[in-house]
Amino acid sequence: MEQCPHCYRPCSFPNVNAALRPEETDALKKRYDDALASAEAAGTDGDLLDYQAAVGNSEAVISRSFSELQRLSYSEDEVYATFYQRVDAGLRLSGGDAWDRIRSIADTALFGERNKRKIRFASLTLDGHGLPHYGDCSLVLREEMIAHRSTVFEENSVMFMEHHGMSADDGYAVPAGYRAAWGERGELAAAKAAGTLAGQLDASQYSDLLQHGGKDEKADHFVEVHIWGSLTIRSIERVSIRSWHHVAPSDAELQVVREKLALVDVVLDIP
Repeated sequence: MEQCPHCYRPCSFPNVNAALRPEETDALKKRYDDALASAEAAGTDGDLLDYQAAVGNSEAVISRSFSELQRLSYSEDEVYATFYQRVDAGLRLSGGDAWDRIRSIADTALFGERNKRKIRFASLTLDGHGLPHYGDCSLVLREEMIAHRSTVFEENSVMFMEHHGMSADDGYAVPAGYRAAWGERGELAAAKAAGTLAGQLDASQYSDLLQHGGKDEKADHFVEVHIWGSLTIRSIERVSIRSWHHVAPSDAELQVVREKLALVDVVLDIP
């Protein structure tokens, strides 16, 4: 809850509270210790620790379409809305397909029915780029705007539910040890990587180990970021566009967006 129901003083952010519960931190520490012990036995502990340090300086990125970037750049009053807020406002159809139904169950299991409507999803990046399936524009968020209200999660929450056999039989209980506060994102990534780290690893491979796109959204590999509350253009540090997978905007459209972003000190890097 955002306020204590008894004195109504403000509480911390619900997703951060959940990640800091003793059962979560203890379980993550055990996973991390096991990962380090396994790496030591294989002689790759130095690589794992270097990777952990690199991810400790990673950023949060959201991939979106150019039209969404245009909307956000138009005014500081434009807010990046969640999927549920857009559906509730009648601005988007829920779809009703299997993916949407499973996503709703996974989000409710992680955050609760009410809280899931206030979570913005991002991913961790080391190269400033996001996942291409979600849009051509990678919006890299300002750490000082999100660190205090963000948590990280092992993978796509829908795929996590499938991989861990969460079902109605156990009340869709989320296993402990797979989420962490923002400051522990390096430890979470290291614990995750231990299962896939084979042989030596050099720094050029860190980015792909942390995040890479698959043939579709379900096959994407990444560490998910959960951000509580609203985001605006002021929450963004820079925008990176690697290539145009969809129809490229005109030079005039790009110039207008570049100028608007410059007014709020957001850098636009385009191909």
